[in-house]
Amino acid sequence: MDEVEVLRQLQTVYGHEPAALQTARSTIEAACIEMAARLKKPEYGAYPAVVSAAAAVCHFRLLLQSEQFRDGTTVFKAGDVSVQMSRAAMLEAAEYMRAECLAAAAPYLYDDGFLFAQVTA
Repeated sequence: MDEVEVLRQLQTVYGHEPAALQTARSTIEAACIEMAARLKKPEYGAYPAVVSAAAAVCHFRLLLQSEQFRDGTTVFKAGDVSVQMSRAAMLEAAEYMRAECLAAAAPYLYDDGFLFAQVTA
């Protein structure tokens, strides 16, 4: 798993600060290890879809741990314009990105989900 590329995506795509990423290094490493364990072939760890999926999983976990998520609101203000984002909206966006990225990486990963189906005789 290309952890350096995952860190780069967390900064560029999701806007995480480098200092915050260093603080959350164990969370990021754990997510990368879990993703690497799901790879069908080790070389898939460098594929862009897999790296994006790992970054999306990390972003979701980091969001759940962040102060802004626990606080409940994020406010941006530029002059007379202000934007406020709710905790539910942040979580929904992170869940959506995680699901989309995992779907894109699905051909390279073993499915770890569970499906219950009725058995007929």
